[in-house]
Amino acid sequence: MATEYPNCVYEGCDIVEVANKRVSLQQVTFRYGNVLDRLPFEDNSFDFVHMRLFVLALQVNQWPIAINEILRVTKPGVHSACKARGQDPRIALQLEKLVSENKQATSVQSDYRSVDMASNTKTAKMFVWDWIETIKSMLPVIASKMGIETEEERKAYLDKLKYGLTHSNSYTYMNAVTAIKK
Repeated sequence: MATEYPNCVYEGCDIVEVANKRVSLQQVTFRYGNVLDRLPFEDNSFDFVHMRLFVLALQVNQWPIAINEILRVTKPGVHSACKARGQDPRIALQLEKLVSENKQATSVQSDYRSVDMASNTKTAKMFVWDWIETIKSMLPVIASKMGIETEEERKAYLDKLKYGLTHSNSYTYMNAVTAIKK
């Protein structure tokens, strides 16, 4: 976003270090924070809040807490957006309802899309990369349970995964929900 909209100022926030150290943009800063606790921002701080990839991070009962917190830091009358990929279809399909039930939200809209991972489009390539990086980040925890012990086995597994994603009937599903804070 920072390269597409260079005149904006961006604040990134996560519970772990995720900032790309090779990218140095003056209009981007990063802080640590947890959406389930109070984020390190004052009420009504932002003109736009974008929350994404939380489907694997939040339990069902934590979504209302997270939605309330992102709306807390959003200025009244402007947009916040939640994106979730279809790893947990129950949550992805409930995002619109969860946001609508929050008393701070109005004008809730949602959009549902799918991406054919084998289509070789720019979007598909980005999602293939995203899936590979996600699984790569999980391997230190799950590899031994999968019988993957060596670095060579990890690389072979990731290569096989990438081939499977790009040469089979694989889709990534996205739900996006936007709301205006009252």
